[in-house]
Amino acid sequence: MENILTVNNAKRKYKRFQLGPINVQIPKGMITAIIGRNGAGKTTFLKGISGLSPLDEGEIAFNGNPVDFLLPEIRTKMSYISNEVQMYSDFTVKQAIDFIASLQPNWDHVWAEEWLKAFDINPASEIHELSKGMKMKLTLLLGLGHQPELVLLDEPTDGLDSIARQQFLDLMQKYMENEEKSIVLSTHYTQEVEGICDYVMFIKNGKMQLVGEVAELKERYRYFSLPPNVDLSDIDGIPAFEKTDLETKGVILTEKAAFLPTEAIIKIPSLDHIFFYVVEQGGREGK
Repeated sequence: MENILTVNNAKRKYKRFQLGPINVQIPKGMITAIIGRNGAGKTTFLKGISGLSPLDEGEIAFNGNPVDFLLPEIRTKMSYISNEVQMYSDFTVKQAIDFIASLQPNWDHVWAEEWLKAFDINPASEIHELSKGMKMKLTLLLGLGHQPELVLLDEPTDGLDSIARQQFLDLMQKYMENEEKSIVLSTHYTQEVEGICDYVMFIKNGKMQLVGEVAELKERYRYFSLPPNVDLSDIDGIPAFEKTDLETKGVILTEKAAFLPTEAIIKIPSLDHIFFYVVEQGGREGK
């Protein structure tokens, strides 16, 4: 698997929070989801690897070459997009597009016009007149119009309605039709990226807790459900489980699933199951 970005020993320290050390590789030609609770370090990490908020320590390589964020060339290859429009509110949509296009020699006018129509954004509208969903669509257009190889999206669907979210997901999948493109998006909504991401990084308390291909992680674990009175204390390979009045449920290593009681209902886990039982509640796996 070829990597577009390699991050070594990344650290950023604040008074009450520290990111890292983080060592990860972001695969090329894939959609990578960074999943974690609010405050886990998703934004700090994305801003750090994009150069917007420099890391205290660490090395970043883009396509195998060390990154110098002072060189303007990197901005044509990498784009960081937050969930807020970074543009003068009294600009019209057309003025905003023209301004950004003038700064990007690789701006794709045909692509931008196509998605402006698909998003049903009026070019004459002033930005302050747009809804949150429309502003997010415009932000995506402004950040993708120069066709960067790597796109870093920070909580892109936060606050969007269901229709706007689906349009965003459609755009991401369309953008990825070019296999040279790569996308990293952060979220705490596992369900909405379940069907589009190929690779996932789970972050907790500033550290990457679990990283891998979605298919491989789903093969590694199984989700189970049992009656509430079942004793699981002698079974290895369970990162965490919970008991309710109705059932006992949790996640187990696939190779250990055969040791569950015969009445167990066993399924392939969702990313939400892995996030909750392995990353957030995990710790019992090695027993």
